[in-house]
Amino acid sequence: MKQRNALLKAVILIALSVPAWSAALAGTYSASDADVYVHKKDWNGLLGYSKAWTQAEPDNPTGWFYLGKIHAAVFKRPKDAVAPLQRAVALKPDWSEAWNVLGQAYLDLGRRKEAIDATRRAAEQSPRDMGYWNRLAVVYLSANKPGAAIKALDEGQRSAGPYMSAYDWYVLGNGFKELNQYPKAIGAYKQCLGMNARLAEAWNNLGVAEEKTGNSKDALADYQRAASLGNDLGQRNYSDLQNDIRQAQFAEQVRQLTPRSNDPCRTPGAPECLQQIFRNMEHERKEGLRERVWVVFLLFTSSEAST
Repeated sequence: MKQRNALLKAVILIALSVPAWSAALAGTYSASDADVYVHKKDWNGLLGYSKAWTQAEPDNPTGWFYLGKIHAAVFKRPKDAVAPLQRAVALKPDWSEAWNVLGQAYLDLGRRKEAIDATRRAAEQSPRDMGYWNRLAVVYLSANKPGAAIKALDEGQRSAGPYMSAYDWYVLGNGFKELNQYPKAIGAYKQCLGMNARLAEAWNNLGVAEEKTGNSKDALADYQRAASLGNDLGQRNYSDLQNDIRQAQFAEQVRQLTPRSNDPCRTPGAPECLQQIFRNMEHERKEGLRERVWVVFLLFTSSEAST
């Protein structure tokens, strides 16, 4: 009798602590039970639970989704993920998340056309979710189709724009920036900052986009704003751009001293030229610019060599 009671207690404890046992005993499965494994990061347990779920309820798309996703995202076995995910979207064709994971599995297998088709299905099923459009752009870019990637972001902005959060606009700006669409990136970052002016990363990246378009004045202001919010990269970019501007100004001064036919500097290394350059250099130093002396000689030598 004591042995039977001990065995019964053990079964009860297992059933209460492990969702797979409770599901097996009750004959039911659920996403909430599956998520217990996710929260515990018990991936082998989740794999076993998902397999049992698909066997018990073969027409339930959620079980197939969990089985495919754990193969694709956790165990990095895209080949094993494809069939379960195909089953999931066949049972529930409007499931964006399942299409998206299936697209990633195809991409990991190098099946780019199928990856594009699946990821587009995800975006089309949830057109107000900019995340799927961003993902579609990434897939197009992996297939060496930057033009299609830009169109995907444009399409996403039209469809999801009214529903986007500040972070969505920030991510969109990053996408446009990576595709060298700097005016569009600037517009997206400004939308983001209009909703959350304290997002330091957005100020910094706006500065990068402004700098790429040649707008150094606004770029400096953006970097400075990012730095004021504690962004170290913004501070470095601000300092680097200031130095670039000063070096460009100094180089222009040296260029203007390039020897001409009626210039006493027409003789390489003429003292008059060097004295003028050093006078300019001292003036710049007092303004706060610190340049190494060898830069002067390098620029001077280059100017002489070109005459």
